[in-house]
Amino acid sequence: MRILVSLENNDHLDRLAYKLCSFLSIIKDPEIFIDILHVYQPPKEARVDDIKDIISEIKANEKKMRIKMISECENKLEKFIQDHLDKTCLVNSYLLEGDYQDRLEKHLVFHSYNLLILNPGKKNEFLQILKGRNTHWAIDNLEVPVLIMPNYLEVDKKHDWEITCFIDELKTFQNIERSDLFNKFSQEKIKFLHFGKHKIHDSVEIVHSAKPLESITQHTSCVHSNNVFVLNHKNRGNYLNFLDKSFTKNVILSLHNPLLIF
Repeated sequence: MRILVSLENNDHLDRLAYKLCSFLSIIKDPEIFIDILHVYQPPKEARVDDIKDIISEIKANEKKMRIKMISECENKLEKFIQDHLDKTCLVNSYLLEGDYQDRLEKHLVFHSYNLLILNPGKKNEFLQILKGRNTHWAIDNLEVPVLIMPNYLEVDKKHDWEITCFIDELKTFQNIERSDLFNKFSQEKIKFLHFGKHKIHDSVEIVHSAKPLESITQHTSCVHSNNVFVLNHKNRGNYLNFLDKSFTKNVILSLHNPLLIF
């Protein structure tokens, strides 16, 4: 399995490494390849000669700082995997200058990934995160599934990781079940839930409810934080309407869990 981790900053690298590595425990592939990508905008060039030297020094120091940050993340991941997981894993890093969306898109042209993991750190509400410029763009334009794992989310060390797929119709279940990504997870860790009254498929558990949207909110508010919730964004280019759906709003209303969208 190949995973790309988009590293936003150096906040809580210990927490990020632990979350990522514990999440890897539900992947059944014996070999995992993780690439860490960090894109940043260097200071703009100065026209005055005296200032040019200062800007050059700032740029050099900033690059050193970012190299150190991404190296620390790489080392923490490799150490945790070696110490705790019975898997073969290779971790690589990419430090790129320029526009985030442009560099990420070009990177994906030459590399094939099963999963893109975003680690946003500036916002503390899921709706704000999902409406963020880069998150919005990644989900709506890239073919790779996107796992959003915000900095502020904690890991529940008392529970194993699980995946809960919210199913609104048969097509959603089929899209998820047939995906290459879900075939790489341990199947006993995946649960399909439908909130309502009518059966969709033998593999989809029905949560009987006269008010499905309220039941979804209650469910997401009481589940442990190591449960990844899955939504199938079926219409590319229609992301804002996807966010505005009552179904989506009720899933993320009280969410304190990683969210996988594809």
